[in-house]
Amino acid sequence: YCHWKQRSGETADSHKEMCWLFKAVSESLRERAQAGESFELLAREHSESETRHDGGRLGLVPRGRFPADFDRVVFALEVGTPSRAVRTADGVHLFLVTHVLEAQSFSFEDVRRVIARELEGQRREKLLERVSRDLPLPENPIVFEREELESRLRTANARTILLQLGDFQLTASQLQAHLVELRRQLGARQEPDLALRLVDEIRHREIIYQHVLREGLPEIAQDMLERERRRQLIEHYSRQKLARFVEAQPERIQQHFERNALRFAAPPRAHIRRLEVPLQRGAPGLMARLEEARLELDDGLLTLEQLASELDGTLQDLGLVTAAQLQTVDRRATRFAFQLEAGEHSPPYQVGQTLVLFQVAERHEPVPRPLSAVRDQVISDYLGQNASTIFGEVTETLLAEAEFELFHDRLTDVGPLVPAGS
Repeated sequence: YCHWKQRSGETADSHKEMCWLFKAVSESLRERAQAGESFELLAREHSESETRHDGGRLGLVPRGRFPADFDRVVFALEVGTPSRAVRTADGVHLFLVTHVLEAQSFSFEDVRRVIARELEGQRREKLLERVSRDLPLPENPIVFEREELESRLRTANARTILLQLGDFQLTASQLQAHLVELRRQLGARQEPDLALRLVDEIRHREIIYQHVLREGLPEIAQDMLERERRRQLIEHYSRQKLARFVEAQPERIQQHFERNALRFAAPPRAHIRRLEVPLQRGAPGLMARLEEARLELDDGLLTLEQLASELDGTLQDLGLVTAAQLQTVDRRATRFAFQLEAGEHSPPYQVGQTLVLFQVAERHEPVPRPLSAVRDQVISDYLGQNASTIFGEVTETLLAEAEFELFHDRLTDVGPLVPAGS
């Protein structure tokens, strides 16, 4: 993907002239790509999109991700054939499709459960919001509006409070734990505002829960609560039984730990200092200045503080963060953060109406941890991957200890258990 942007402050005539120029340039580049030159290198050298730092890669793009004009061009291309110039209000664009992942058709039965879960989740969110809206907030509430919450998520450390209702608090580290599990369940079906939606759902649930505690539960709710409590106890003790079964076979734990040692190591961390510069219409060449400044920063000729003052930007110190923590602040930053050496700076890139550049002030590589320090984590991980197998082994062991035997040939002799006509 190559992109040439409209310059802010241009008159209509000058912009029209520039578009004709860029279109001529793009056609020239298209001919060079068709002649065998690397489209990736052409994008790195000539594109004005932030994707040029990754050779113009946009990744796998489903239909509908781009505006309709883009879709018509991209999804009509043959693999390996660059598009003609596509002109929009943003500038001139050139595309190349490197490979196509064919669409697959699934029967309704194949996706019934997925659809049901998504519809159930949407209905649950709306119901929780509707019910909690009419309830009074608990004492000492700390509830942030969406923009402020987004800002806190970008700059949060583990102890940052994101929500407080009465005695309940949700910190950034607690939210991250919820997100890890939720992302594992959702797989590819993740919304970009997943963290914000999860905070909203937790807030609605907690308002309702604390109201119910104050007002008392009706009898039917008490019965439902008791049934749920019993179900969770059974699930808890069943898992405990499986864990004890595995504990009695330490060689399994040791083998799983040795095969997945990096998974249980302390994750790599990077100390990130992040500069945000507002993308204003009256600031042509801002991206070019940041790219030039990146070289000066790496060479020690400029500091982030000086650059922030020069461009009226905001400098944030995120501290030491893991990839998972950085993902909640700036997903695009994870593409570069753990490839840079200490003291190096990222290429500038755009997030909404802001240009971003960050420094990796220091790096902490993964540190192997002894089995004794992560034993519970190893057992839990092993159970998660082998639960059905272990459950079968535990079942066979229990039946053998009880001297249970099933005579299949006698099952046909069992008559009706309920009298006819009853």
